[in-house]
Amino acid sequence: MKPEIRVIINELIEFDKTRKPKKSLNNVYEKQGERNVYVLNGKILLWHKKVFLNLELPEKYDISEHKKLQEKFKNFFEYCPDIKKVFSFHGDHIGWSNDVSENEQQEIRDYIHENHKVPVRIRINKKS
Repeated sequence: MKPEIRVIINELIEFDKTRKPKKSLNNVYEKQGERNVYVLNGKILLWHKKVFLNLELPEKYDISEHKKLQEKFKNFFEYCPDIKKVFSFHGDHIGWSNDVSENEQQEIRDYIHENHKVPVRIRINKKS
C-alpha cells in the first residue's frame, strides 16, 4: 500500500475510535459535523468488513436506495479531497479510485480488516 494511502486509511480508522479529525478530515468535519462524518466514515470502513463476510461487493458499496446518504457522501467527497486518492463517489455507489490497483484494493481491505475494530453493542430492555 502506498504510504499516502496508509495515512488516509489510518486517519479514517483513528477517527472512528476517537471522533477527532486529523488533516484529511478537518474540512469535512467542519462542514458536516461530527455525527455525519462519524456515520459516513464508519460506513466506508464497514463496507470492507462486510466484504469479508460476503455481505457486500468488493468493487463497490451500493447506496442507490438511499437518497439522503447519496447527498451526504457527495458532500463528504467534495469536502475531503484526500479520500479520492483511495475511493471514488459515483452518485449511487462508492467505488475505488482508478489509481488503486486490484492488489492494492485487497491490501487496503486486509489492512482495514486487521486494524479497524467494530464495537458490538447489546441492548437489554428491562421489563417494567
